Amino acid sequence: MSINKININNFGSFQQFEWDNTVRDKGSNKVVFKRLNIIYGRNYSGKTTLSRIFRTLQTRRTPDNYFNVDFSVFNENVEIKHPNLESCTCEIRVYNQDFVKDNLSFLTNQANGEIKTFAIMGEKNNEIEIQIENIENQLGDLEQQSGLRFQLAEQQKLWDSAVSEHRTAETNLNEELKNHARTIKENPAYQEVNYNIARIKQDIGNITTKNISKFSNSEVDSKKVLLKQDALKELHKISINFNLDQLISQTKEILQRQIRPTEAIQELLSNHLLQNWVKQGKDLHKNRKSCAFCQQPLPDNIWQKLDAHFNQESQKLEADIDSGITFVEKEISKISGLAKLSRQDFYVDYQEKFESINSELDNNLKSYSNHLGVLKNALLERKKDIFTPSEIPELKNNITELNRLIEEFCLLIKSNNERSKTLEDDKMNARKDLRLSDVVGFIDSIKYDDKKNSIASLDNKVKEESEKVQKIQKEVSDLEREIQKLRSELTDERKGAERINKLLNHFFGHDGITLEAKDDLSNQGVKFQIMRGNNTAYNLSEGECSLVAFCYFMAKLEEINSKGKELIIYIDDPISSLDSNHIFFVYSLIESLITKPGKYKQLFISTHNLDFLKYLKRITIPKKEVVGTDGQPILDTKGKPKKESDCQHFIIERIGEKSQISLMPNYLKQYVTEFNYLFHKIYNCGKTECTDENYEQFYSFGNNLRKFLEAYLFFKYPCNEPQDEKIMRFFEEDNFSVNLANRLINEFSHLEEAIDRSTKPIDVPEIKALANKVLNRIEQIDPEQYKALEKSIK
Repeated sequence: MSINKININNFGSFQQFEWDNTVRDKGSNKVVFKRLNIIYGRNYSGKTTLSRIFRTLQTRRTPDNYFNVDFSVFNENVEIKHPNLESCTCEIRVYNQDFVKDNLSFLTNQANGEIKTFAIMGEKNNEIEIQIENIENQLGDLEQQSGLRFQLAEQQKLWDSAVSEHRTAETNLNEELKNHARTIKENPAYQEVNYNIARIKQDIGNITTKNISKFSNSEVDSKKVLLKQDALKELHKISINFNLDQLISQTKEILQRQIRPTEAIQELLSNHLLQNWVKQGKDLHKNRKSCAFCQQPLPDNIWQKLDAHFNQESQKLEADIDSGITFVEKEISKISGLAKLSRQDFYVDYQEKFESINSELDNNLKSYSNHLGVLKNALLERKKDIFTPSEIPELKNNITELNRLIEEFCLLIKSNNERSKTLEDDKMNARKDLRLSDVVGFIDSIKYDDKKNSIASLDNKVKEESEKVQKIQKEVSDLEREIQKLRSELTDERKGAERINKLLNHFFGHDGITLEAKDDLSNQGVKFQIMRGNNTAYNLSEGECSLVAFCYFMAKLEEINSKGKELIIYIDDPISSLDSNHIFFVYSLIESLITKPGKYKQLFISTHNLDFLKYLKRITIPKKEVVGTDGQPILDTKGKPKKESDCQHFIIERIGEKSQISLMPNYLKQYVTEFNYLFHKIYNCGKTECTDENYEQFYSFGNNLRKFLEAYLFFKYPCNEPQDEKIMRFFEEDNFSVNLANRLINEFSHLEEAIDRSTKPIDVPEIKALANKVLNRIEQIDPEQYKALEKSIK
């Protein structure tokens, strides 16, 4: 990936910078970064700020004291914003002040600073490299579908497939459970407003553990009726004593008792109906003298005869018979007076038992009542024929059965009464039973056990495939660790120091500054130390620091993490302002190690030094094939792909408080002299109007004019004549122009002598007039040179 352009909304001196609005050629066409990018900018223009953006992409870390950073870099249509730096796949290496501070802090802090070590490939070890190659063959390659890496990828697919199949089966089952749990939750009969998948799984566990079966339809209906059941009134127990044995005994004695009249009337004894008729007539005719039926007078002795026949013994027996009948009738009345209970007096689950006991009890009570009727009839018959003893019929005594049924009935009533106390709990249990029965039916309908067994089988398959993945992964990891171990034997931090020294030696020679890798006992490694001869080097000059730092950077490009990679390299101001002698050496390093061999994906070089910029004109320019609109290479006259420069020149300028990037003017790109640059600035002040976009050049006019006139007048008048006199000669003793030039030069170039000038606005018309005066005078004195200068800036 290469970087084509950059938008900087907020980063240091760059504010609201939009690439497409600013970086355009003279035809207003959009221009982008190319493979080689040369950037010029004066000090404080924003060069280092731009390099810090690239270093942010490298380190994935914002520099200190930069707040609310907002920028984007582009690769064709791909935009990488500042918050998403991790998505940037570029391999970037930046040389700037921050690089020196992070890696060579000793140069700025000799007391506590250090020089970080790095390792580069050591001397080749054929045996180790063969071992590495053999292991790499074992590991194989995914694209070539070979080795353990390919096996691992294929096994990973099998494991992923097993995981997916298991997850799908488990998800589908859970979805069914979730849906049914929702059905139970929404069923008002269950009153389970918090019922969920966890609860249904718990119920299934209980069903399995306790082997719970689904209820029959009748059982379900019974439970549902119970849920609708209201509390019933309390029932009283049945309490009754059965006296059949006693009544049989009494009746038997009465029936078998023998009595005789005092003087029996044989005709009455022979006919008990007649005897009863006479007995009734006797009672009706007491105190009468005549027959109430025929009105005939009654015989005088009739009462003695009747009293002798119906004596006291017979009267007593009759009274005992009436008493026995009364007792039997009372027993019958007691039975018929038992409180009658109905099915509705009992709770649903007791109603069937009630029906059973009640039916059996009714039958036995009827039988008991029939027995009593037999006793009563026997007594009535004896009463009719009071003088004739009789036998009691044989009766089957069912009192034991009656007592058993009464006891069962009382227990049922007791249970029914207890149910009223536990009704709410019983309803809750009924709801639970219905819910569990519902769940049993549900898991049967979806074949839950089969699905669980299938999921368990799939889970085992996942484990098996995972174990295979782990086994191959372990083999791969072990082999990769072995490669890492072997490669560490091929690398050497001491080689890093040797590489730096080799570069430094080209400049200093054998007696200059060197970098030595010394044993670091505290860290059980090595440390880099700058030496001057045999002594540690302190108090290095700014130029020496720059050279050491830049050689360090160039050597570090060959470290293990960089060598062989397609790097985007950004070199910011490698030349110290005070050491112009180093210019060619730095240029030579860049040319011989980077640009000439083409060992870079993309290269950015920024500088403020015009001499260095001039050397960069000689740098090897990369070429690229020219491609037509159809995407095919365009061929030259010889039938070979046509090539063009893959290099672009930019300038960074500070407009007020903001920095901006634009294409480098031709005069800088082609001629690379400050003289052309200064002429351009004076020309702009004379030929253009002052606007918000270019006011900065009007503020710089005094300083630019001073430097331009110093150079121009030196070549015009190469003698020791004072500058004021040269200016006088240049303007042909035009005192107004001379005075205006001296005033603007002094006021705008040396504020210490006119401090109040900094608080006043500039006089644009004066500047514009003087600029045109200078331009016109040059054109007048040397029109050929003027035309050449004008041509260089257009």
